[in-house]
Amino acid sequence: MLERHSAGPELVSVYGRAALRDAIANRFAEATTFVEKGFALARELGVEDVTLLQARAAVSSYQGDASWLDDIQASIDLGLRLGLGRTTAVSINNLADGIGYFVGLREALTHWDEGIAFSYGRGLTGIEMWQRGERLRALYHLGDWAELLSEADEVLDWEQRHGGGQLEVIARIHLASVLVHHGAFDNAKANVDALVPKARESGDPQVLVPGLSTAALVAAALGDTQRALAFVRELLESRSPIWRDYCLVWPARIAIGSGEPELAEAFLEASTESSAAWNVCAHLTARAMLAEDAGQSDEAARLYRDAAERWDSYGSVVERGYALLGLGRCGEAKAQIEGQAIFAALGASPVVAKAA
Repeated sequence: MLERHSAGPELVSVYGRAALRDAIANRFAEATTFVEKGFALARELGVEDVTLLQARAAVSSYQGDASWLDDIQASIDLGLRLGLGRTTAVSINNLADGIGYFVGLREALTHWDEGIAFSYGRGLTGIEMWQRGERLRALYHLGDWAELLSEADEVLDWEQRHGGGQLEVIARIHLASVLVHHGAFDNAKANVDALVPKARESGDPQVLVPGLSTAALVAAALGDTQRALAFVRELLESRSPIWRDYCLVWPARIAIGSGEPELAEAFLEASTESSAAWNVCAHLTARAMLAEDAGQSDEAARLYRDAAERWDSYGSVVERGYALLGLGRCGEAKAQIEGQAIFAALGASPVVAKAA
């Protein structure tokens, strides 16, 4: 309608929103077309639009292109200059999320904290709670589990009082991940049983893929191998490569531990080529587990050693612990002791489909 009757600033914004919709749905060609139309019209009209920058960033990020961080930072700068509170808060959250994938979790936590302070100071409670929910990912990997449990309970309570949507799924994913490591299997399963239907109903990869991965983890910990593998196979069919990559470690660990290494190999073959920090770490861990399963102890030890160092730099205490335990199984007693100490400090036990 706007194209026919009013090719003004409103149409620029609508192009951006349409591009965002298509990018989230992995329709990248369509999204790119809307982005190009939007920027062409913006130049013609001499206007600036934050949504267009966010959309172009989304198209790049979902295809594993780290250059999207420049666009999302530009959207923050523009939003601040134009006085756009909610839009700027969303961009700050997206920046933290991207840094948490491409760079590291310590840096991402800093940006989430800044974003939460920004939203809280402007009364943007819904955005603040979403930022707190996404921040749980950093708390999980950094091993700040006491804070995670407290924060997740608050986020979950708020979301349930306001309709119980995707934010509920995010909170339950991280609650279940910690609870299963603490041996609270019944509580972990209750969270999974609540999150899976909502994740499937949403169809949004950012909750569906991590949700199914967590469901596979809990099923494996409970000894329900067939259910765990069913979740893993469902994950392999995900239409969102970047989110499937973000959940690579647990599906691979479960498949190998359940005696189906070819399923883990299928995940690696379907993964994207990316230099993102998370992707590099996850690929090393998956390849190490496959080498160990194949009896290639020297190669597995080399990969586990590299993975442990990179997970440390990236900011995942949890995955560093798993890598050190793998290195220990390959004959390095010092690494085994260090890995056990990490889980002891978390008050946790490693969770695998079969005891190593």
